[in-house]
Amino acid sequence: QPPFLSQCSDRLIVTYERQGTFICWSDWDNLSTMLNKWKPQWWYGAPNHLKALLNNNKDYDGFKLIINTGAAIDDETKNRLRVIFNCDIGNLYGVIESGDMTFGTVGVGKPYDTEYGYSYVNEAGLACYKFADGTIFETKDYMLVDDDGNWHFGKRLDSEGKGVPHAV
Repeated sequence: QPPFLSQCSDRLIVTYERQGTFICWSDWDNLSTMLNKWKPQWWYGAPNHLKALLNNNKDYDGFKLIINTGAAIDDETKNRLRVIFNCDIGNLYGVIESGDMTFGTVGVGKPYDTEYGYSYVNEAGLACYKFADGTIFETKDYMLVDDDGNWHFGKRLDSEGKGVPHAV
């Protein structure tokens, strides 16, 4: 299971454990140069990083795994990434208020329990997190649950309570 509240330090630890290189990058216009120089095998980033990857990669195809973290991405975007990069696309879904809620390569993954609480989809279809002290955090993300227990992102409520598609 992925670590609760994965942050930069967790990424560094995972990179070290897998004997990889952790690269911090902000020069998106020269992303292909960096990818071809360092030849990373996995990518870990938020939806805006995936957008930069899709828009700025010209020719790199060496990934074995791309992990989206934070906000959910829709199945169409995941399939687009899978086709372009020919690798598994994982999703570590969660919100700042609760930490990571699901992980997997189908949809946004399956929920998992930690000592801090557990994730579930409420009757209204919103992703929720129940903390160990009984406090419930309700996201604005609608999820569909398949027969295998994987969550699939539907839409996100905007500030006016209207459902809006959310994609990279």
